[in-house]
Amino acid sequence: MHERAGSLTVDGMGRRWTNRTYLKVRKWVDDDLTEVRGRAISLFAPVYAGIGALVAAGLLGPVGIGVFWLLALPALIACEVFVLWRAVRLSRAFTILGDRDYDRRGKYLLPPEYANTESPLAAKRRKLRSR
Repeated sequence: MHERAGSLTVDGMGRRWTNRTYLKVRKWVDDDLTEVRGRAISLFAPVYAGIGALVAAGLLGPVGIGVFWLLALPALIACEVFVLWRAVRLSRAFTILGDRDYDRRGKYLLPPEYANTESPLAAKRRKLRSR
């Protein structure tokens, strides 16, 4: 038995490969979602792959369509859920960065009556602290 602290390696076999693959896929999805080119490929790739798999399964007949519903569809749904999860996390991170920037310097660029305002994140944290 070969264990490492802070890693997914348990037996020294296939777990480390899974960790590296996950990190590469996560980086690709994050980079794709944060680019400013207009639309994210990672949002639509599982949908297009599913359409292609369904067409290919239809060529194989009823057995192929059954295999599609059992194997391909759950995998494609899992991919889409992963991409949407990453999109929500990135959205929250950018919101936090924007709120912090507003609190540090943005409100002072506005007219003087806004200098004593706070961002929604700061208001939420203040309310949590006062409980």
